[in-house]
Amino acid sequence: MADKQTPQAAVIEVVEKRSRRQGGDGFAGVIVPNEIRLNGQTLLAPKDPPVRLHEVTLDDQSLVLATLTLFVRRLTVDIEEPEATDE
Repeated sequence: MADKQTPQAAVIEVVEKRSRRQGGDGFAGVIVPNEIRLNGQTLLAPKDPPVRLHEVTLDDQSLVLATLTLFVRRLTVDIEEPEATDE
């Protein structure tokens, strides 16, 4: 029997990339994001609308839901059948 992988939550990084020459720590500590990464992969995203974060608390677990608008080259919505087993 094939091992079933448990679905994992995505790792989303919303960061401000700047060179060391720019220095300082932003405008009074404000971060202006200019890069979005999903599981380590940099993504193309429009300037507007912004990333929206929604805090969720379920059974003593602190979670965050994120709403992103991204540029997509290809989007597939399909059905996957489980692999046949030799049983």
